[in-house]
Amino acid sequence: CFSLLSQAVTLNLFPKLKVLNTDPRNAGQIYIPEINFLLGVGTIVLVLAFQSSEKLAGAYGIAVVTAFCTTSVLLTGILYYCKWPKVSWFVPVLAVTPFFIADLLFLFSNLIFKFLKGGWVTAILAVIITSVMLCWRFGKLATTKARNNESFAMTQQGLPATFESLADAMRSGKIKRGNGMGVYLS
Repeated sequence: CFSLLSQAVTLNLFPKLKVLNTDPRNAGQIYIPEINFLLGVGTIVLVLAFQSSEKLAGAYGIAVVTAFCTTSVLLTGILYYCKWPKVSWFVPVLAVTPFFIADLLFLFSNLIFKFLKGGWVTAILAVIITSVMLCWRFGKLATTKARNNESFAMTQQGLPATFESLADAMRSGKIKRGNGMGVYLS
């Protein structure tokens, strides 16, 4: 959980989180306090709601089989783009199809028999996490686009707000330049 969320933050798919390195010699040993708290609360809520591991098997089964299906799809992409880039797209698809069919059969059987017996929990969590990631990504892209489209944005003090607007102001002569080279920050 910690590694996946750290990678999502790095890819601008999730809000910034405080990531702590637990081992200074090993960069992969990380800890995210907020996520640890949410995992603890979620575990307590699930135990109180389902009251037995037998009732929770539906949620677990759908989560595992969905991971299998996702892995098959990603394996197809990896085979096509990395291992067999000179062959047609259907060669990797044919190589992975038997596994994907087996995964889909397991997924459909789990959805039919276990969705109402606890599998809905996995679906709701997936929708919530995906919604947060999509909203964050859309917001970051919209912010970046708005910043790049500013022609000469000014701060309240009348100074350029971005490097692009600073460069535009210098080219247009709105900012006076002296002889030589120098940068003054205020």
